[in-house]
Amino acid sequence: FWLWPSAILFLFLPVIFELFFAPLNLFYLIFISASSAILFSILIFFAIAKIKERENKFIINEKLSRLLIENRKDYGIFMLDPAGKVVSWNKGAQRLIGYNEDEIIGKDFSYFYTPEDQQRDIPNSFLEQAKNKKQIEFEAWHVGKNNKRFWATVTMTAIFNENSQLIGFTKLVRNSTRQKEADEKLKNLIICLERSNEELERFAYIASHDLQEPLRMVSSYVQLLAKKYQNKLDHEADELIHFVVDGVDRMQQLITDLLIYSRVTTQGKPLTLISSKEIVENAIRNLYLAIQEKSVEITYDLLPMIMGDAVQLLQVFQNLIGNAIKFNNSNMPKIHIGAKQDGNKYIFCIEDNGIGIAPENHEKIFLIFQRLHSKKEYAGTGVGLAICKKIVDRHGGRLWVESELGKGAKFCFTLAA
Repeated sequence: FWLWPSAILFLFLPVIFELFFAPLNLFYLIFISASSAILFSILIFFAIAKIKERENKFIINEKLSRLLIENRKDYGIFMLDPAGKVVSWNKGAQRLIGYNEDEIIGKDFSYFYTPEDQQRDIPNSFLEQAKNKKQIEFEAWHVGKNNKRFWATVTMTAIFNENSQLIGFTKLVRNSTRQKEADEKLKNLIICLERSNEELERFAYIASHDLQEPLRMVSSYVQLLAKKYQNKLDHEADELIHFVVDGVDRMQQLITDLLIYSRVTTQGKPLTLISSKEIVENAIRNLYLAIQEKSVEITYDLLPMIMGDAVQLLQVFQNLIGNAIKFNNSNMPKIHIGAKQDGNKYIFCIEDNGIGIAPENHEKIFLIFQRLHSKKEYAGTGVGLAICKKIVDRHGGRLWVESELGKGAKFCFTLAA
């Protein structure tokens, strides 16, 4: 920007002196003209040097860009003319699609698409979309050399000159076959899971209707039998009747627990803002008789408002507090319910001074039907903690236990803050 004004100034310097100052002798005129010429030549020299420097930088940058494109092996990068003919081909494209540069330059890019897509004119529709939207991203099957197919993730960009005329397209292609296969496996897994849930729902229906009713009838008749013939038969008969009644009761409880477990996800209510303090207080009220029977001391922290399903979270707190009462042989049973915020989640813990759990059983207890004690020692079906875990999972949290045998247990779970 400074070259031409300076040059004009130096060229006309003698004329300026002649016009505005007294006429100079020939020596001074020659001196001034020569000085102007020398200074002008110096300016031209520096200008040329600067232009050369910029040209060299441009050439270096262009070579680097070309090397980067040509040697990028994980992406196929090539250019098309406005009609969709291939005009450049990098090593990544050669590795990905299989053709050498001399085999593919000048071919229409639809050559890489399946016959089905070619018949539907899909390739040309991509060109039109890229032309109208400037850049598009899409996924499609591509066909390489020897009819080898792969799932491609493509970015196509339209290139325009300064007059807004289309001069071609760049196409960036990546092999996404593994990702598609993983997505397909995930999709099939989800379908299988949905089918399994449907079967579980059907089982839940059968359990709640077709199985419960016969069990009620058996239970009623056995109880009538026990009432009518109690102490009228021998001791062995009384004992057998007791076993039948107890077995039917446990079967009914087991079916009820399975029904609850199967409906955790399918019949859960939407998550709303609720008071965890109210839920804990309701759970304590529901366990009033068990608390009074063992004289359990229960304390709890300041409990927060949370997002959750109130009915299901009541089940969690009631089950964990109930277990803390049941598995406690201390003379002074104590339970503490704590809550603290950790980033974007709350951590709730129910801690007791009960019998504790050996570390090797920490994972086992959350599996359905897994019991560490016989029914004579502690009643239950082995489904309660599995229900708690499934409810916490549904809320996007995690349930775990920290415990040692004989040193109490601390059950913790997370919920979103």
